[in-house]
Amino acid sequence: MIPTIDGKTNDWDIVPESYVIGADQMVDDMHGRTFDPKHFNARVRVGWVKGLNRLYFLYEADKDYWDFSQPDLHNDTFEIVVDGDLSAAR
Repeated sequence: MIPTIDGKTNDWDIVPESYVIGADQMVDDMHGRTFDPKHFNARVRVGWVKGLNRLYFLYEADKDYWDFSQPDLHNDTFEIVVDGDLSAAR
């Protein structure tokens, strides 16, 4: 199944909890710190469609302050890095 981008998340119910990455596993790489769940909490579900070799991500976040008044990168950024050959683990 391919997730539908429609604002509804029920098609992600088939993805098990073991495929969820929580804010406790994320790091602020600009400041080298972890996140305080009182100020920022996020969950990322990762899905893979067999036969298409595509990854899909559902990003859900709660934050005590959002500011989208400026178009530059002062806002939060979510980056995905895929280390296909595990070279970073060496």
